[in-house]
Amino acid sequence: MRIVNGRILTPRGFVEGDLFMENGRIAQIGGQTETEGPCLDAQGGYVLPGFVDVHVHGAYGYATLMGREAIEALTARMPSQGVTSYLPTFAGTPEEHRRILQDTREAMGCPGARIAGAHLEGPFVNPERNGAITVESIRPPRLDTLIEMCGPDLRDVKMMTIAPEMEGAQAVVEYLADHGVVAAIGHTTADSATVKAAADWGATQASHLYNGMPPMNHRADTTPVGCFLDDRIHGQIICDGIHVNPAMIRLAVKFMGVGRIIGITDAMQAAGMPDGEYDFLEGDRKVTVVDGICRLPDGTLASSTLTMDQAFRNFVNVIGLTVEEASRMLSYNPARSIGLMDRGEIDVGQLADVVVLTPQLILTHALVGGQVAWKR
Repeated sequence: MRIVNGRILTPRGFVEGDLFMENGRIAQIGGQTETEGPCLDAQGGYVLPGFVDVHVHGAYGYATLMGREAIEALTARMPSQGVTSYLPTFAGTPEEHRRILQDTREAMGCPGARIAGAHLEGPFVNPERNGAITVESIRPPRLDTLIEMCGPDLRDVKMMTIAPEMEGAQAVVEYLADHGVVAAIGHTTADSATVKAAADWGATQASHLYNGMPPMNHRADTTPVGCFLDDRIHGQIICDGIHVNPAMIRLAVKFMGVGRIIGITDAMQAAGMPDGEYDFLEGDRKVTVVDGICRLPDGTLASSTLTMDQAFRNFVNVIGLTVEEASRMLSYNPARSIGLMDRGEIDVGQLADVVVLTPQLILTHALVGGQVAWKR
């Protein structure tokens, strides 16, 4: 497969010319290739690494908590927003986590985006900052509960959101880190000292920075402050203009730098769907979507309807980042943050997971392993 007439973003900057992919990987960048086979004309648009969403509960009418068939259907649709790898994310009781983790394992390898593992959002979170997670599903952090949910080797678990201030959190975070699982600070009341302690134990991310945390206040030491001050923490950001004010996103970029921000959607099954009422499966509740904003009956924000291609445009057009900076936040940073060293950038030998966008940043194609997985 060749992509021609594109502006190819590489670790060394933009390159004009052809992108040649062979056996599922990047084989040649720039210049002209005269090989036979399919050819995709980028028509002067951008050729970027595929997006990696490490925090997404659903989209297109499908939610991870619906089980294997829904996860497979979601996986097939994710390339339509430029996502070529993702972590199916779910919250619930330990029993629900165990069931959906097994469904995620069985769905791996199905057509569409690559399932890179699972993200367990809880159940070891703080009920004072539960957000849309039901208090009834929350459990105190315990190793035996973790192992019962996931197995002792934590196979196929890539990330767990945990509140580090809860009694027992240290042992869980250290176990996660020892087994190559990202511990993400979230749904928490942690102050900066607790964030630092969590990073000492092995935590490396903050789940949806600002959300599910005490707000910043000049008279208070809150979780976002601790995340800003500790260079070991990457901050996930929902850039939909609803969850976080654009000025606060610019502030996070100012403090943390482009290299420590990870764009996520935290989307639920209403993403890519019309406004209306939807089942919110965690806790068997209803969520109402008006103007793309998801709320529970008590007014609590419940996930989002954001897609990754819209998040990309928002980072550029609203936040004021460059295409290169936004690409890093949606591709390289999330991939590397969960140990995926073979994707997230366009370089020789990397997986041929790429997206093509017009000069106006409209997605036209998504390729997984050098094959077109979606086209407009």
